[in-house]
Amino acid sequence: MTTVEQVNVFQFEAMIGSRNIYKNEHIPTGTDVSPLPFIEEEEPVVTEEPVATEEPSAVVIDIKPRSRKMSYGIKQLDSSQDSVFTGSYIPTAEDAPFYEAFDWGIVADGHGKTFSLGGRREPFMGFKEAFDALDHEEIVFSEDPIAYIQEMIPFHLYPANVGATFLMFKAFKNRIEMFSVGDSSARVFVNKKLVYKNELHKIDSEKEVKRLFDQKIKYTFHSGISPRILDESHLIMERSNTVTFYRGISNFGLSLTQSIGHHNMTGFDPERKTIEFNDEDEVQIVIGSDGVFDVVCNEIDNPFLANVEEAEELVDFAEARWKQQWLNSITQEARNNYMKNLRDRKKMESLVEFKGADGKVYYEYESTVFPEYDDISCVVWTQR
Repeated sequence: MTTVEQVNVFQFEAMIGSRNIYKNEHIPTGTDVSPLPFIEEEEPVVTEEPVATEEPSAVVIDIKPRSRKMSYGIKQLDSSQDSVFTGSYIPTAEDAPFYEAFDWGIVADGHGKTFSLGGRREPFMGFKEAFDALDHEEIVFSEDPIAYIQEMIPFHLYPANVGATFLMFKAFKNRIEMFSVGDSSARVFVNKKLVYKNELHKIDSEKEVKRLFDQKIKYTFHSGISPRILDESHLIMERSNTVTFYRGISNFGLSLTQSIGHHNMTGFDPERKTIEFNDEDEVQIVIGSDGVFDVVCNEIDNPFLANVEEAEELVDFAEARWKQQWLNSITQEARNNYMKNLRDRKKMESLVEFKGADGKVYYEYESTVFPEYDDISCVVWTQR
C-alpha cells in the first residue's frame, strides 16, 4: 500500500440524467490506500430448455466468463502534479438498449508552477487543483474532452506556464477507445502481443511540426539532453529538443508540443484510436505518465507490461528504476571520436563493450544516478 496525495479509494453511485456512474474519488494526503476493488462483468450461462423429440434434447451452452480488473497507482516523487482517475459506467435497465457499459481511466501529468511576484504568491487556484475538482464523468462522456476541460477551467485560474498531459481510455465489451494529448504513454496488449502504442506529441515528430505550422503557433525549439534506458543497468544520454511557446508577453518552455492548460497556447490535435478485441482474447491496457515510461526499456520491458497484474507493481518497478545505480554509456561512434584525442585514448581503450537491448554496441563509461526523480502515475486494466 502506498501513501499518496491524490488517489481514489471508494466507489459510489451517482445519477447523471439516466446514467449510473460508479466513480472513484480522492482522499486527503497521508491516507493509506489499497488498489481499487473492481466490479467484474460476468457473461451469463445460457441454457436451452429440452424439447420433446426422439433426438437427444437437452443442449447446454456453458460460456466461461472473462474476468476484468482495473487498478491505479500513484506516487509523487517530485512536484506532486500527477493525477489519476478511474471509474465504470453501468447503464440502467432502461438505458441498456441504448448505451454500453464501459470502464475508464485517466492519467494527467502536470507541469509548470504558479509563480511569485515580489515574494508574494499570486492568488491562482492552480491548474491541477481546478482539473482535479472537475466532474470527470462529464469529461469521459464528452465528445470533445479537451474543449470541455478548457471551458471549465478559465484562464484567470492559472498562469499560462501551467498545464498537463491528458491520457484517457474507455474499455467496452469488444473495443478500447484511446484519447491522448502530450507525452504520457499508452500500451495495449492482446494475447500478450503489443498492438498499440500511442504517438508522443514532441517536436521531433514531423506531424507535430506540420500541425504547429498549420495552426500558426509561435514557438522556437532548443536542444537538450535526456536519458534513454538501454537495459536493466545501462542508460545513455541523448539529444532531446524542447519547445518555447510565445503569445504576447507570455512564454514558457516544454518538452512536449501539446498540452491541456497553458491558455490554449500549444494548440491541439489529439490522437484518437480504437482497438478491437474478441471475448476470448486476453487484453491488457497500461497508461502512465513519463514518470513510468521514461525508465522503461521498450525492447525488454514489454513482457512485464503485458503481464503486470496490479498498478502498484508498476509504480514500485518505476520507483526502483529511478533510484537505482546506473552505468552511463556512450556509443561506438562517440568512443571512436574520443580515441582520436591522445589524452582520452587510454581511458577509451579501457571501456567495457556491451550490447544494448536494441542490439547496438555501447561502452560503459561511468557509474551514475538520477539527480532527481519524477512523479509516477498509471492505470492497468485487464481482461483475462
